[in-house]
Amino acid sequence: MTVRNLILSGGIAHPFDETSALIARQLEPLGIQSNIHPVREGLARLGETAFDMLTINALAFTMSHDKKYAPQRADHAFTISETEKVTIRAHLQAGGKLLGLHTAAICFDDWPEWREYLGIAWDWGTSHHPQPGPVRVNADPPFDTVDELYCSMSLHPDAEVLVTATCDGVAEAQPILLRHGNAAYLALGHDATAVQTPGHFKLLTQAAGALLTSQKGAFHAVH
Repeated sequence: MTVRNLILSGGIAHPFDETSALIARQLEPLGIQSNIHPVREGLARLGETAFDMLTINALAFTMSHDKKYAPQRADHAFTISETEKVTIRAHLQAGGKLLGLHTAAICFDDWPEWREYLGIAWDWGTSHHPQPGPVRVNADPPFDTVDELYCSMSLHPDAEVLVTATCDGVAEAQPILLRHGNAAYLALGHDATAVQTPGHFKLLTQAAGALLTSQKGAFHAVH
């Protein structure tokens, strides 16, 4: 049985065209066939066509919380509409799955409900990340990668943290893979090199596979 997946892709500071194409190919062995669209166009399609899974590999945010984004706001700022909120709600209420990747936690920053669905969100003024560099992933077995580690994010109290990671200068292990209701979130995947590592591929397929089978046992929790 083919699983229909809609990947929302695009935004600043990340090679989303490359990573979305790679992710689509990596999901194919699970029977997941992906359509890739820019965020606004993709949400419009989601409102017209039923998909089994919605994957967010994008950076769609208001760019209003930090003055460094001011020069880019006119061209790249994203404000989610009420219609688009209704579309995402309807997808999830109908049993559709949500797979958030890396910057998905920053998306829709003018919609507090987003954290309730994804299970995690970027907290402006608190969340941060070092520059991309060596990251130690506490998976089973552990592995090293080079990526961008998000730190001090706002975690939903009901979210189940399954895998954590650390890097130089970050004392406390940070959640990088979690499950929350119909959603899973994988925090790694900054660029094409990171996405193509065997460890990232394993975590991605675990996240997607567990969503589609609704079996938490497909994950490997690390405490």
